[in-house]
Amino acid sequence: ENLVKGSASMIARDAFGFDLLDNVFTVVYDVDAGRSTAFVSRRETAEEARALVSDLHSFFAQYGGRSVETGIGIEGARMIEIMGTFEVMFSFGEYFAGVHEAPDRKHAEKIALLLAGSLKKTTGKKAD
Repeated sequence: ENLVKGSASMIARDAFGFDLLDNVFTVVYDVDAGRSTAFVSRRETAEEARALVSDLHSFFAQYGGRSVETGIGIEGARMIEIMGTFEVMFSFGEYFAGVHEAPDRKHAEKIALLLAGSLKKTTGKKAD
């Protein structure tokens, strides 16, 4: 639902300019007249996925990102505003997932919740 046809892709390395992030699958969603990219990367361990949440958040903060509180109910989720867009990152077992370049906070949160719900349905796990 709301998936932009033909938008699925895979980033083999340096996803979003971050050298620790590789093998990332992305899709673009068009929700409420705005587009953003949802992403998922399966890591070797849940610990690695959790560490990437903090690492990517710190990476964006290093380049001027501003932490934003989020009340979306995904445990451990982090949000940052950078260059007029919003990023959300969270872990879900061995999956590192989130939203890239959402046009506003509400949009980022909505896509993150849809993504977490999809991961829950697919894996039978809950967010970390």
